[in-house]
Amino acid sequence: DLDGKTLDDLMVEAKLPKRVAALVACGIVLASPLLPAAVAVRRLGLYVRSLGRYSDTAMLASFYGLAEVPQGFCRMCAVYGGTYVLRRAPAYLLFDPAQQGKLDGMICTEGQRFSSPVIVCAQEYLPPSLVAPDASPSTASTSGGSDAGPGQTSKWSNTVGPEAEAGPEAGAEG
Repeated sequence: DLDGKTLDDLMVEAKLPKRVAALVACGIVLASPLLPAAVAVRRLGLYVRSLGRYSDTAMLASFYGLAEVPQGFCRMCAVYGGTYVLRRAPAYLLFDPAQQGKLDGMICTEGQRFSSPVIVCAQEYLPPSLVAPDASPSTASTSGGSDAGPGQTSKWSNTVGPEAEAGPEAGAEG
């Protein structure tokens, strides 16, 4: 019975040494030992199901320096059904008026449209109105909010290439 138990309680019951328990919590479950046991068991299940999916292990090890870090994010994106866009910057954010102006996707600098309720990118690609004041300098994520109203596109000045200046109609689908 997992009700009222934490991950730490499960590891104590299993008599895991402290170092192994720390590895399980931080390296496999990716959480604090105080995580509710039911959530921890689901995360362990996800880890076990990922074994052998892309290699012999669920872990990725860097052989060639930091270039392996983006590959890890790309693999995680694929595992969770996302789209990892390379060599393109967001030129426009799209908002759905039927959903109270929630984020609906983006148009990249090459004019391609990507539908998504969440976009994760480096914060220098986002307008200042979408970046939290305490956001990390390396990345930012958005799932709504804009300097444009519902049913509009948001455009900002630090896009790359002439295609971004042409507007969302140029080369965009639907």
